[in-house]
This record gives sequence, C-alpha cells and structure tokens, in this order.
Amino acid sequence: MDREGLELTLASMVEGTYVRGSKMSYEELLILYHQRMGHTSYGVLSRVYPHLFEKADKTKLVCDACEFGKLTKSSYASSGHRSSHAFDVIHSDVWGPCSTSSINGYRYFVSFIDCFSRVTWLYLMRKKNEVFACFKDFHRAIQTQYGAIVKALMSDNGIEYANITFRAYLSDQGIQHQTTCPYTPEQNGVAERKNRHLLEVTRSMMISMNVPKQLWGQAVLMAAALINRMPSRVLEWKSPCELLQGNNSGILPLKVFGCVCFVKDNYRPYVGKLDPRAVKCVFVGYSATQKGYVCWSPMEKRLFVSMDVHFRESEPYYKEVTSPFDDLVETENMREGDNGERLLKIGSIPLLIPTSAEKQVSVGDKEEEGKEDEEPICVGTQAEGELKVYTRKRRKKQENMNTSSVPLVPSSSMSRPASTSEIPIELPNPEITGDMISSPSPIVVRRTSRSNAGVPLDRYGFPHDIA
Repeated sequence: MDREGLELTLASMVEGTYVRGSKMSYEELLILYHQRMGHTSYGVLSRVYPHLFEKADKTKLVCDACEFGKLTKSSYASSGHRSSHAFDVIHSDVWGPCSTSSINGYRYFVSFIDCFSRVTWLYLMRKKNEVFACFKDFHRAIQTQYGAIVKALMSDNGIEYANITFRAYLSDQGIQHQTTCPYTPEQNGVAERKNRHLLEVTRSMMISMNVPKQLWGQAVLMAAALINRMPSRVLEWKSPCELLQGNNSGILPLKVFGCVCFVKDNYRPYVGKLDPRAVKCVFVGYSATQKGYVCWSPMEKRLFVSMDVHFRESEPYYKEVTSPFDDLVETENMREGDNGERLLKIGSIPLLIPTSAEKQVSVGDKEEEGKEDEEPICVGTQAEGELKVYTRKRRKKQENMNTSSVPLVPSSSMSRPASTSEIPIELPNPEITGDMISSPSPIVVRRTSRSNAGVPLDRYGFPHDIA
C-alpha cells in the first residue's frame, strides 16, 4: 500500500459517522481529529487531511492540553558574538561544591572569562560567599596589569552575585550587571561551556595518572593554565594568551601531571652530609607567582615550588586502581618497599595486612558452634577476588597437666622470659652429663660450655706439645 492509500485508510478510521454531515467548521473538525489521534502534531494532520488544512485558519488550531503536556525548553543557537575589545564583558560562574575537599580545604571555584580573548582567571574558594572578594581582587588586577576598564559582568541569579554588597560595588564602579533568566544557564553559555572544558581536562589528567581526588584543586588550576595557551577554533586557531598578550610566555616547559618527581631538598633548616639530597613528590602544576614547578609531597603533606626538579614523566606516583571512582587514601605506606604491617586501599577503607604469624581463614568457612577459642583481630585485603579474615587463637587454660617429668632448660639471652603464671618445674638430675641436656621437649636447647675450652689439643699423646 502506497503512502496515499495509507493516509486515506487512516482518515477513514478517524472519521466517525456522526461527524459526516454535521455542521462543524474546518478548525473544529481538525481539533476533533487531533484529539482522536492522541493529540498528534498538526504537521501529521496536515499530511492526513490536506484538503481540510488548505481551508482551515491555522491561527485557530490551538490545544491547551498539548501546551501543558509537551512544552519543552527552547533551543539556543550560538550567536557567535564576541566583544570587540578586551574586558568589555566578563562572564562568570561558580562551580561546586565538590564532594571531596582539596588539600587546602577548597570545595568551590569561580571563573572569570574575558569575552574577547577567552582568557580564564580561576579562584579556589572554601565557601560561596567568597565570590565578591574574588571579583574585587580580579577587578583590581585588571586595572593594574592591563590598564583596562570592565564594562559589564555576565552571571546567573545566584545569591553570591545578586546581593546588596555586590550590586553596590558594581554600581560604584559603573559596571553593568547582566543576569540570565531564572533556570536558563544557556544564556551564560560562555562560562558554562568553559567550566565543562575545565572539568574534562581535569578528570582526564587525574584518571590517567591515578591521582587521588584530594588534588583536584591543583589539577583544575593547571587545566586553566594549559587551556589559556592552547589554540582555539573560536579564536581562529589562536590561543587566548596570544590574543590578549601577543605571546604564550609565562609558563615553564610542560610536564605530565601526576608523574613522579624529585625535588632538591633546600627547605630543611639543616641537612646532614649523609642525608638524602632530594624529596620524592608528585608534580601538580606551575606557580602563578614564581618561576618554578609546584610539587606535592604526600609523605610530608606540603607543597614545594622549585626549579631544581627531576621528572619521571612515564612513571605515575600512585598505584593503579581498579576504578576511577575509587578514592585513594594518601599514606606514607602506599608504595612498595615498606616493611612490617602496611595500609593498603580497598575501596575507601584502609585495612591492615597481618604478618605471617596470623592465621588466614576464609569468610565462607563456618566454625563449630560453641567454639570460642578464636578471636578475629583484623581484616585483610581482597587478594585475587577473595576476602580473607585473619584470626588469632586464644591460649587455652592450662589445667590438670602433669609436669613432674619436665626438665629445666638453662636460660639464656635468646630464650623466652618466664611468666609468673607458668607451671612450676623440677630441677634437672645432677647426674646427667654431656654437652647437651636431654629433654623430651621438642624445643631446641643450648649446648653447655666445654670443660676444656681454651686449652690446646694434645698432639701424639703429649700435652702442650708445641714441636
């Protein structure tokens, strides 16, 4: 069946016997068919009943039920508009809160983007109410460094922007405050798209080198510095810094974020001649006020800024994780080579790995009821997909034990100290002689000192023969 026949069949199904011959306008008839067909669009009706649409008034074809049930947000095409001069319009937006605080306690960041050059200034914040202080610092820097005047600020209607103090400052400085309509972030697309770009770069750098989430603040600052120096299609393949300053200067040779680096130890008050000359750190960015690399030491919980840094860009500082959503626990025992008990990460809970003296028991093993001679002491790691529980047996009470035949083992510096709760034992038989005291105990005992120790051996039966 061709399309024409299908449309005629559909029309015959929709039309009712009581409609034919009734005195209804073309508009009322189309609305009735629209309701019968499940409020289908009028575009579909125009294909099914073209002869009715040609005679009907299109302005009268309205349906309130469709407005309530089908209304969606309007699409916002990119206007492609850019300011003609630097700092004419500044776009701003706040991101956060982050579920994980940074190493300095930050949970938010606010961005200020120049509409002309797309250069981004980023400020980390602990609370949202710090936006006003950040903008005043940014405004003074623009006036001093570039001798420019900010003419307009574009933001949303958040309380961090729309408050009496902020508006009073903008009014005193002659800055126009442009805001978006409520719940319409598309009107501030420059700032929203910039935040998305920053987070994409940040996530990629952190996941590739298994960097823990606590370092997100350093990662997003480094992402902003790199984006400001990368060519952009919007800027005709020029970088934002090149468009604003004329060059991409102000950054050191690039290194891989999160790699192992060694910083020369010039920060301690006294370094001995035999002490290490470097500190093993994680590379986390570039300094904005100093000509040096920023490195984080998980062992000492501090940041270093130095030019005396040796990098291993192919070696990540943190171990590989099974999922990028896991939180890494930063401890000084995360790397290989530690001795004794260690803390390793399982999910987000550090667990204790016992020594070989502790017994491993599977979780699935069931102990006999009424047995209380075992006490769980710690939980181990999930090795090869199986969770192990380590237990230590309690010492049984020594009761009704025959101790009359237990000899005394001579004490020495290597023997275990006697306990006050030990069972009394008898002295050995003085008639026993020889180099070793015989004992039914399986414990190895020490040899007694020889009676001829220090005396030279006889040669040919003559004592003290030195010939």
